[in-house]
Amino acid sequence: MSNKMSRKERDELAAAIESENHLLGNLTRMARNSFVTFAICLVIDIWGFTGMKDALFPNINHTVRTVISWIALVIGVICLVIAILSLIARHNGKKSVLYKINKYQGRDPFDKRKK
Repeated sequence: MSNKMSRKERDELAAAIESENHLLGNLTRMARNSFVTFAICLVIDIWGFTGMKDALFPNINHTVRTVISWIALVIGVICLVIAILSLIARHNGKKSVLYKINKYQGRDPFDKRKK
């Protein structure tokens, strides 16, 4: 197989690398925001299910506190799943981008040796 690519193929590959790299940034932000939301929901769950009294909401009914905790629990689980799937997609996307970069540079993409 020849490693020579036409100018048009190289330009298309460069555009694909650039767009995938941008999408990887979006996946990173999505994973980070999902983890932050998960942490906030975890704090709300601890607050709601333990029944601790706080200065901000001292007179909240136990039933309301339990409902808020269950809602936060569902949202937290969804955010955790989204974060994990985003990180898996980011990992696979990085492999794809590195493969395309190696192809763009004219190297054998499947060669494991450092050059």
